[in-house]
Amino acid sequence: MIKVPTTAYKFQNERQVTVNEFYIDKYEVTIDQYAKFLDEYLKSPGIIKVPGMPDDAKIKPEDWDNILLAARNRMRYQGQELRGDCPVFNVSWWGAYAYATWAGKRLLREEEWELAMGGGKYKFPWGDELVLKRVNLGEDYDSDPNKMGKIDGFIKWAPVGISGGDKSPFGVMDMAGNVAEWTQTPSTHVHLPSEQVYVIRGASFQT
Repeated sequence: MIKVPTTAYKFQNERQVTVNEFYIDKYEVTIDQYAKFLDEYLKSPGIIKVPGMPDDAKIKPEDWDNILLAARNRMRYQGQELRGDCPVFNVSWWGAYAYATWAGKRLLREEEWELAMGGGKYKFPWGDELVLKRVNLGEDYDSDPNKMGKIDGFIKWAPVGISGGDKSPFGVMDMAGNVAEWTQTPSTHVHLPSEQVYVIRGASFQT
C-alpha cells in the first residue's frame, strides 16, 4: 500500500477540501486476489461481517466461473487472453465493499480517490493533457479487428501496472484507465432521484 499524506486541495477544481492521511493499494484488485476472498466467503459467508449488507447482495461477479477458468489457464475470454494478475471486473458495489472488509481495508471516499489519482493538482495522473498511449482506455475498444487495441495495446483489460504511464504522483497505478473503481461516497441516481447509488471513479478499457 501507498501512504497519501494529509492534503488540502480543490476537489474537482471547485471546492476546497482537506483530506486526512490514508493508505491506498498500489494496484487494482486482481482476479487472483478476489478469487481467494470469494473462496473463503462462499465456504463461510458469516466469516465477513459487513454492516447493512442485504442477504441477496451480489458478491460473486457475473460469469465468474468462466472468468476464473480463463484466468487460471491463461485462456482467451471475450477475445483477449485473461490472466490472474488482470484486475477483477463485473464486481458489484457490495462485492467491492465485502472484499475490502475481508482484507482489513475499506473503499476510498471520492475526495480521497481524486487526491490519490492526481495529487490534488492534475486532471490525469500524469498531468492535464490526455495522452491515449499512456493508459488503457476505450479509444481503441472497437468492433473492427484492425482498430482493436491499436492505441494502448489492449482490446480490454490489461495486467495491473503494465501501463506504466498510468501512474499517479504518489505512485498508484491504473487510476485513469483499465477498470473503473468503486468509492464509498453515496450519490443520487441521475434519472431516479429517490435511488441512492455509489460513485464510480476512473475510466476503463471500454470508456
